[in-house]
Amino acid sequence: MSPRDDSPSAFVFESRCTSCHAPGGPGKDTAVMDLANAREAIVSGRVDKGMPAFAGVLTTAQIDAMVDWLGTQQGVPMPTVTSAPGPEAR
Repeated sequence: MSPRDDSPSAFVFESRCTSCHAPGGPGKDTAVMDLANAREAIVSGRVDKGMPAFAGVLTTAQIDAMVDWLGTQQGVPMPTVTSAPGPEAR
């Protein structure tokens, strides 16, 4: 069982990313990532891999928080998100 995480970044991940990055998803990558590359992938997408760009979809603050959150998730199972945060994370 994954740990519970009610953070806004976990909610964004759950709502926007799990279709590919959840266990069994085609984009699942458990390797340690370079967070600068992760930021660029979130902002610009990885069209060659089917990942859309999130610039203009997520705010700069949400992208910053997502990159920080991803850094804390390296080497641990992705959490189970059990509740939605406030509207600023949607």
